[in-house]
Amino acid sequence: MLYHALLLACCLAALTLPSGGMGAGDLFTSSANIYQLYSVEKNLASDLETLINDHQVKLDHLRLVVQQLRDAPQPADDLHLSPKESFSVIERLVADRVHNLTSHDMIPSDEDLAGASAALLRLQRTYEMGPDSLMPNASVSAYHRIGRQAYKQGDYASAIDWLAQAADLTQSAKERAEILDYLAFSHFQVGDLQAALDRSAQLLELQPDNGRVFKNVEYYTHQLHKASNGTSASGSVRVARKANYRPDNVLGRDERELLKFNKLCQGRKIYKPSKPLSCRLQHFNKPHLFLKPIRVEYVHEGNNRLQIFRNFASAQECAHLREEGRKKLSRAVAWTDGAFRPVEFRISTAAWLQPDHDDVVTNLHTRIADATQLDLEFAEALQVSNYGIGGFYETHYDHHASRERELPEGDRIATFMIYLNQVEQGGYTAFPRLGAAVEPGHGDAVFWYNLLPDGESDNNTLHGACPVLQGSKWVANKWIHEKKNDICRPLA
Repeated sequence: MLYHALLLACCLAALTLPSGGMGAGDLFTSSANIYQLYSVEKNLASDLETLINDHQVKLDHLRLVVQQLRDAPQPADDLHLSPKESFSVIERLVADRVHNLTSHDMIPSDEDLAGASAALLRLQRTYEMGPDSLMPNASVSAYHRIGRQAYKQGDYASAIDWLAQAADLTQSAKERAEILDYLAFSHFQVGDLQAALDRSAQLLELQPDNGRVFKNVEYYTHQLHKASNGTSASGSVRVARKANYRPDNVLGRDERELLKFNKLCQGRKIYKPSKPLSCRLQHFNKPHLFLKPIRVEYVHEGNNRLQIFRNFASAQECAHLREEGRKKLSRAVAWTDGAFRPVEFRISTAAWLQPDHDDVVTNLHTRIADATQLDLEFAEALQVSNYGIGGFYETHYDHHASRERELPEGDRIATFMIYLNQVEQGGYTAFPRLGAAVEPGHGDAVFWYNLLPDGESDNNTLHGACPVLQGSKWVANKWIHEKKNDICRPLA
């Protein structure tokens, strides 16, 4: 009843009542004014009917949204998500502006959608895949949105791939015109004048009065005519895509190393050892390891050899760490510009578990000490990280690349990383300078030294987390520091 009263009050307030000095409480004194109230009734009925119709349209849309939300498929868990499933659920919730209708704190934002679009482009560049492979049978809006994100990044070649899909599928003349406009300029940016002309001509058919596009058509035609006569177009006309273009290279790494990184992420073999690499069972003369020794495989030889500890953590321990980490996850940060902050070159979430968090974490802490033969008194807490759609960590060092952050416990002498699930596709840990990569194996752990035996930084340990192509990736990192390990480090 209160709602109806307020609604009626709003409608009455919008009406123009008879003037002439008559105010509220005085209308009854004049038959002329009373007679005009009959007209007010008719106008009020019309206004209320318009208001009802407007609300009905909104209610019909909300009912459609409700049905779409109910009909949307839901994967069994987060370990098997495809790029399309990850992107689609974010797009649905953002596009329908559900955050305006609910106070739920897990509703994604426009920034989440832009991040998901950028993640798909990262997958495309790293694994050399097209839209059909990454997002088969996706919506026009998805192809359009991701293409616009590539355009915004300046990745015009990728923009063409996605926008062309959207242009072929859209049924809206207005949307097609917008897509063609971006497509034409993208073709121009990569130096394909003929394609730029063709797309501009298609746009001109939809918008014959568009003077800007008409001038572009004249310009492209003129430049193509010059080229056909043997006169090369000027450098400003054929703006070729730069050979070293890479929007993911936030840290400005060497392009050759980034190409190696991509090859390693794709599973290509680069490193060729001078002799067969070994594997063995280790018990380190510890009684409790005699019956269940640690399985060690060597992935790289020399001072910076990589070691894999097979089946280091059980499936139950991995599941426990994932669940404990899930309770505390927040955006992962990195040290940059003198502080820890979220960065574009590290896309993941992380949680920290102290050694005494519970029995499982305590037991793993002890087992890591056994496997590495290092003292963990000054090691960092166990960091549980989760990588989602296109989640990655650009090539970096675990040791301090500079001495601006000297710590009393010393630098990170070694890294011990446990893979907490089987990643369906992608998610390798790649070392471009070593030419080696480690494929995530459920329960396996990888170990390497970040410092040389003399304590100097080993820059050959530059490594990165390859983007997750299919599913999810969970890892647990233990960073071990120099203090108390300067004399007990085993000889490499």
